[in-house]
Amino acid sequence: MIEPSIQTGVARLCFPRGVPGAVITNGGTESTLLGLLLAKKDAAGAPVRVVCARSARPDVTAAAEQLELPPPVVLDSITQVTGALAELGDASVVVASAGTAGTGSIDPLRDIGRACRLRGSWLHVDAAGGGAALFSDRLRPLLDGLDLADSVTVELPELGASTGLLAVRDVGSLTGVRMMGHPEVAAVFRACRSDIGPAVERRCDTASAVADAVMARPGLTLWDRPALATVVFRPADATDEVVADLAGGGLETTTVDGRLWLRITVTDRPLRDYLELLEPDHVKVMRTTPNDR
Repeated sequence: MIEPSIQTGVARLCFPRGVPGAVITNGGTESTLLGLLLAKKDAAGAPVRVVCARSARPDVTAAAEQLELPPPVVLDSITQVTGALAELGDASVVVASAGTAGTGSIDPLRDIGRACRLRGSWLHVDAAGGGAALFSDRLRPLLDGLDLADSVTVELPELGASTGLLAVRDVGSLTGVRMMGHPEVAAVFRACRSDIGPAVERRCDTASAVADAVMARPGLTLWDRPALATVVFRPADATDEVVADLAGGGLETTTVDGRLWLRITVTDRPLRDYLELLEPDHVKVMRTTPNDR
């Protein structure tokens, strides 16, 4: 049996039916740019508006600017997309997320896909944060509705930060796109393909264990159960200034609903490394206020 190429393998995971295709890119930013370029091409010269949520990655705005498109229509929540599309007179491309940069959340892809189909809008899904879940039978259902997209950005940690893919529902969309062979990427993919699913499951299981530890500490508030491998929390009574001071050493900050939260993005480090961030001494620091210091 001939092993499928990385392009064929990823394309088929995103789009089990039809004749999909994929190209290797220099990372998620380039994949998103290419996805919007294909949407612009599909509009055949008609004006195109990009619609995304506030939680979308900055890559979306940068890509729209680079393609000389109007500034994106930014929604407070992607669930507002149906109303937004009804108000737009131009052709549109909706950018949804499967693993947002801020919280790791997954947008309701099937609902968004149906709204785009009814409107005739191109749907691009940024799955740079969650695309690896496609390789796990247990986690793949989290991306339900991905097959309704027209294009998908995928990044796989095993391939490195400078490598991404763009998968498309119709391989014909890639007509005119230069497809490079990237034999070194193909070799890495062949070597690690069977490990991608178990690795993403371990990261998600670790994130779930960290979330349990956060919930077990009265002084901490968990934003929500992690959808994938991102844990978002904050000290219960801390100001945003205190939260900002705590960043570093494995803790990042992210803004959700106008408030600053701490974020742990789980990679392949052992669980104890993340739990150390919640040790009593650290929690004591979290409970202080600027006047206590």
